[in-house]
Amino acid sequence: MSSIISKSNTTQPIRDKKQVNDLIDYYLIKGQIRNYTLITMGIYTALRISDLLRLTWGDVYDFNNKRVRSVINVTEGKTGKSKVIALHENCVTALKRCLHADRPTSRKHPLFENKKKRQTNQPRTSLPYNPRSLGSR
Repeated sequence: MSSIISKSNTTQPIRDKKQVNDLIDYYLIKGQIRNYTLITMGIYTALRISDLLRLTWGDVYDFNNKRVRSVINVTEGKTGKSKVIALHENCVTALKRCLHADRPTSRKHPLFENKKKRQTNQPRTSLPYNPRSLGSR
């Protein structure tokens, strides 16, 4: 299995679909629904982490009709461009799981709140995922 860290000690994108699925499954199996949803949304929307961390429940959930949206509107922080993104069914499923776990009460409630530090929208410098810990497949 190839490494996510290159020999020059820089982070490289995961190009292997199996590794991507293993990463998603890792957080789901561990019960880390926030991270599972964050990874799933990142993979299927191709949004930058800074844009994902700015999302609120109002962006992805229709409180009036009590359902996860199938399309979201996002203004990219880096470019300022507005995007309309149709959410893949895996994103909708992840958001439903997150909704069940988080129970947001407000449209302004951050989608990816850091509950340990009670700080929102702060990217982590590293994730505890290690593809080698899953064994050879």
